[in-house]
Amino acid sequence: MIHAGTVNKSVVYPRTVVERALYHHAAGVIIAHNHPGACTSPSKEDHAATAAVAAALATVEIALLDHILIAGNRHVSWKEQGML
Repeated sequence: MIHAGTVNKSVVYPRTVVERALYHHAAGVIIAHNHPGACTSPSKEDHAATAAVAAALATVEIALLDHILIAGNRHVSWKEQGML
């Protein structure tokens, strides 16, 4: 885990994701976050954060392999949905 948010908001810092990936000598990264309700639709903030993380990782040649969004008992793979 890199960051724990509040009840209704979480801020991800792309630099922190890159630092952790480099620390672990990762070639690829899968990120995940949850929505407190049952809605698995990504928000515009989710899209912006994912794009920022992917761009930051790309600068050090690390692939963003997937982004998993979890809501209740359901999940969505951004890769499977063609969003990555």
